[in-house]
Amino acid sequence: MKKSYKPGARASGSKVTIKYEQKAKKMTAQKARSIDSLALYDQLFHNMLAELQKDIASGLTAQELNKKYASLAAAKTISIALTEQDSGKALTALKDIQDRAHGKATEKKEIKHGLADANEKEIDAVLESKLALLDDGSSDDEQED
Repeated sequence: MKKSYKPGARASGSKVTIKYEQKAKKMTAQKARSIDSLALYDQLFHNMLAELQKDIASGLTAQELNKKYASLAAAKTISIALTEQDSGKALTALKDIQDRAHGKATEKKEIKHGLADANEKEIDAVLESKLALLDDGSSDDEQED
């Protein structure tokens, strides 16, 4: 004997109902994990701000504060890089992470001495003028004694 159902009614245990229940459980678990993560994040950063205020009041130096909170700053930078909607801020945070992890790119600066292209006569003239200045300075000192 077949069971008769009303049009549009679903039998409990049908494939559609089971899939819906599984999806609902999965979404509920994801929401719970997100809420737990947000609560942990909020607790971590608010507690750290209170701790930071105490450290400042106790007179820690900037270097001591930087050292103490370096891991927290890195975590915050990473969270900004991964979650920030503003791409400029995210790119800045990512660049900071890369610089800290791999070091900043070396900047090359070419320094050229002023006498690098001078010929020997010009160098001799500069040396003689400097020696003359030194001689004039020493003769002034001898006259004062």
